[in-house]
Amino acid sequence: MLHSQLASVMTIFIWIHLYFWLRIFSSTAIYVQIVTQTIKDVKVFLLVFFICLAMFGNGQLVLDKFVDNYSQIQNSTDYNLIPVATGVQLVDTVINEYVKSLGTFNISQYNTYSGGFILVWIYFVGTTFITNIMIFNMLIAIMSQAYDRVRCNETRNILMMITKIQTQNIFLLGKQ
Repeated sequence: MLHSQLASVMTIFIWIHLYFWLRIFSSTAIYVQIVTQTIKDVKVFLLVFFICLAMFGNGQLVLDKFVDNYSQIQNSTDYNLIPVATGVQLVDTVINEYVKSLGTFNISQYNTYSGGFILVWIYFVGTTFITNIMIFNMLIAIMSQAYDRVRCNETRNILMMITKIQTQNIFLLGKQ
């Protein structure tokens, strides 16, 4: 099993390596630069996005924990707002909020939830509005800025990338 996992990861690295070799061609070099610049620019956005996911997820986790404790006391059925993915509640909470942010909604458990029915729906609407509309529009703006910056100096960026590839691979020429 470890071998297949290692082979899987190495396959991805081979494709990434191939992707960066596309810098050689002037027609694809600019797109490699745009993607690379976007990934550099998105670091702070990912922190803000994660905090938004954790914010709403933590509220639901606290609500879910309270109802679990109450249902154990009353010997009634379990109510779970947060599906189990990894077994670590905090991680499951963030995964659940991330899946919601992608637009995959499983709202069937909200209709049968008795411990704060209105609050659960407020969290759901807040999560979907903030992550789906506001946060992803910010991501589009970040990508647009990266695209504009790279395209503004397209010729210079292409020449710099080709020079960088040449300096990274100077050893292939050997000593002269």
